[in-house]
Amino acid sequence: IMGGGSFRLIWNYIHDNTIGVDLNASICCGGAGYIVRNLITDNTGDGILGGDQLGPSYIVENTIDGNGGDGIDFGATAGRGHTVVGNQISNNTLFGIRCDVSVPASCTYRPNLGLIAFNNFFNNTSGARQNFLTGDSESTENPLYVDRPNKNFCVGNLTTQGGPPGVGQNFPGSLTQS
Repeated sequence: IMGGGSFRLIWNYIHDNTIGVDLNASICCGGAGYIVRNLITDNTGDGILGGDQLGPSYIVENTIDGNGGDGIDFGATAGRGHTVVGNQISNNTLFGIRCDVSVPASCTYRPNLGLIAFNNFFNNTSGARQNFLTGDSESTENPLYVDRPNKNFCVGNLTTQGGPPGVGQNFPGSLTQS
């Protein structure tokens, strides 16, 4: 899925692409990207790639799992007020979330970022984060997905799943939660 200007992604299952969500693909209008309650899994590259868009992104209550690159790769733009809240970021080949090493201050300096909280980082091969600020109430719990190989990403234990407090919403017509 590509965007760049104002767009909204809600209740999508984004999988088996080169990049799951590419915020750089069409730079046109500036504005914010809303990436809310998606399953972003099994893409060969990054789950979310955000580098050149003009406005901040709001990445809220997503399951970002099993991507061949980073779960979220902000490149050099994390200093644009991006918000990352309540996501399960798990089993990605590289980092859970990363920022370009040439601009680490923009990714680790609190006034440059939006709200960063309640994210769960589990089993990302290179680590939870690279050059990115640790958020409030983060966890590293195994989400115990009910049946990950068959794409059922419901968390198996609601008391220790990590991520946001409370129970997520079901995708329409399925038992899978983001």
